[in-house]
Amino acid sequence: MLDNFDVYNSEVVDRLAGHDACIWALGSRVAPGGDKVLHHRLTVDYPIAFVDALPPGDFRFCYVSGWGTKPKSVKGRAEIALREFGAQRPGMDVFCFRPAKVLPQGTNALVRALYGSLSVGVDVLAQAMIRVALDEPAETPEVIENKQIRTLGR
Repeated sequence: MLDNFDVYNSEVVDRLAGHDACIWALGSRVAPGGDKVLHHRLTVDYPIAFVDALPPGDFRFCYVSGWGTKPKSVKGRAEIALREFGAQRPGMDVFCFRPAKVLPQGTNALVRALYGSLSVGVDVLAQAMIRVALDEPAETPEVIENKQIRTLGR
């Protein structure tokens, strides 16, 4: 358990050694309580602090972003910063997943039909992220859109 996602002490960094992937789902879709500073911290600063603390070596970082993310949005700034970080660090691959409406497991067929291709089950999203984190299928793009998530999560 971590109390602070801004700083990773040597004990935590030592515990990260030997691991080769992370699925990062911490963040917020909107500014909690309207607090834009907190939103930026949760969505950009925390994952950057994490990847910066990683020991050298091969690593796959899978980041949950959001459908329709634009470069100037907070999620977009996080994606750009993470991909730039990955490009400068040998052995690091960054994948940004952009799910649309994430439906809880067990969502009934009527609701699934209502959202159609603009949705993805949480189980499908999890399966896609795990597959990329463990296997990194050939030709996997850095930004994985909803349709690709549905394909990878089968």
